[in-house]
Amino acid sequence: MRLKRGARVVSDVISQFAAPEGDDCLNLNIWTPTLDPDARLPVAVWIHGGSFTSGAGSQPCYDGSALAARGMVVVTINYRLGLWGFMGGDDLFAGDIGVANRGFLDQLQALRWVHENIGAFGGDRDCVTVMGESAGATSTIAMAMSPLTNGLMRRAISFSGAAISVFPHDEYSRFARDFFESLGVKPGDADALTALSIDAVARASPSSFLGKHRARYGALGREHFSHFGMATGTELFPQAPEDFIRAGNKPGLDVMLGTCRDEARLWTIFLPLPDRYAARMAFRVHGGILNPRDEPKQAFANYKAMMPGASDIPIHERAMTDALFRKWTSSFADVHSAVSPGRTFLYRYDWQSPTFGGAIHCIDIPGVFQTYESMLPLLGSVAAARPAGDALHRAVVQFIKTGKPEAGWAPYDAATKACMVFDTQSELRHDIDADFATIW
Repeated sequence: MRLKRGARVVSDVISQFAAPEGDDCLNLNIWTPTLDPDARLPVAVWIHGGSFTSGAGSQPCYDGSALAARGMVVVTINYRLGLWGFMGGDDLFAGDIGVANRGFLDQLQALRWVHENIGAFGGDRDCVTVMGESAGATSTIAMAMSPLTNGLMRRAISFSGAAISVFPHDEYSRFARDFFESLGVKPGDADALTALSIDAVARASPSSFLGKHRARYGALGREHFSHFGMATGTELFPQAPEDFIRAGNKPGLDVMLGTCRDEARLWTIFLPLPDRYAARMAFRVHGGILNPRDEPKQAFANYKAMMPGASDIPIHERAMTDALFRKWTSSFADVHSAVSPGRTFLYRYDWQSPTFGGAIHCIDIPGVFQTYESMLPLLGSVAAARPAGDALHRAVVQFIKTGKPEAGWAPYDAATKACMVFDTQSELRHDIDADFATIW
């Protein structure tokens, strides 16, 4: 059994980032090397992760000082989370009480604020890169794929993003109606809704409710990874991201996107079970995302055939990593590169933390922000983490400034499938997902 100390390490790091909770959260943080309005420096807007239920732009690992020192303005934002940010159901209550995509609308408002005001902080409102990790990466692509952000952003960077939390608005609405009714709130009863406490909602657990009644809610219930995400068929998101860009929208958008090699290990280490059973249980929940028509058992069999000699744990973790992150990232790179040739750059982060024996979810972020000390328990060694992390940092800086991450990193296309692999020795490789793409 792999050392469960890893779960305690992650918990300890997360606890350091605890931020005040409350309704008064729509603020942002700015780092800038100059207040000269004529400087017109490139701007990076960071959207934090946390499964749409936690996190804050003020966390120490998102300190923008190092990026700002490289000649840019850095903005980190907050947005409403959980039920209050993503439940939807705007057809259930009068007025704007149940607005769908509220958390995304908060992000949109932050981008509008940046567009109108960033010049006073030395920034160029016409050279804005939106970037984020995990739920923040999903948010980044969501913002990029909305017609309401036209003119607000030039580039996007997705660190470990996925568009798996993308469902029709009517599914969110049915889910919201049933969940609220389980708490005694009928459609239209705004007073009962606003009287709900955060604790009452947390005890009821929207996630548990969805798990018990998943058959009612189509893809939302079937995939069951995060019930918070994009509600499509709305003004903000008329289409799912891939459909939106496939239709020829945003042809001038530069995109850099990628994943960590062992993303799913973060989920396995948190389950209080021997690793073999923890990996199996996590995969049973998430495996269907790989192909909703396949049972997780069959998906596992497919991966086992592609990984001869591997034990169950790495097979489950690889399949979950693909299901939750790599599959969508690779697919989006295909679609975007076809619409906007020469503007798509794919990567994979392979450096393995000695604490976890793998490149787990979020292990690349200390390099991006040069905040290694804030996540030292995850890294184990700053010196060991630096070669890969610093290389990613340099690529991010160059991409924000020019739309090209660095010399020698060829853009992705369907023919060559170029992918930069960040490790102690980083290198450009091609078609690294070929074997497993046959399963997808």
